Amino acid sequence: MNKKMMNSAKDLATRLADLEKNINEEKSMTAAYGTKGARLVKTAYKVMMTQLKILADDDKKELMISDKDQQSVRNASNLIYSITLEKPLTKFFREVSSELIVLTDNWNKQLGRNKQIKRNVDATRRILEDALSISEANDVLRLLLKRMKNELHYKPPFIENSRHYLKLLEEDLEEAKK
Repeated sequence: MNKKMMNSAKDLATRLADLEKNINEEKSMTAAYGTKGARLVKTAYKVMMTQLKILADDDKKELMISDKDQQSVRNASNLIYSITLEKPLTKFFREVSSELIVLTDNWNKQLGRNKQIKRNVDATRRILEDALSISEANDVLRLLLKRMKNELHYKPPFIENSRHYLKLLEEDLEEAKK
């Protein structure tokens, strides 16, 4: 194995360990996915990891994916997709869901081959990738709005001087007319 592949394998192992740690954080998972959703995501995670490990150990082995397993992964991908569309995205949710989407995509390419899962994965990935830039754009727009409000209320000194000068000219004109 060359150095690049070893680093890649180490990176993958680290990412999977982090994902497993996050999946087992009951409180954070419940906050991000809801009680039922957290259970659904954990079940799908276990199904995918178990089956992908079997495939990794023996890539020539033919695995039969049960309808129950397929449904579990599909339901989890539906849940992640709907949360991504409907709710504010927390840092925890973005991190865990991004990794789960990669895992789900790999599982679906290798074993599931389900069109709905693929659509959910692709759409969720695009939303999660763009969510940060949308959030950043929102922050920039808020800052600009605040600055613009300050600018609207700002009156440079020369305007006050000009008003005073115009009043003097008007008074001189009035006196000249008399």
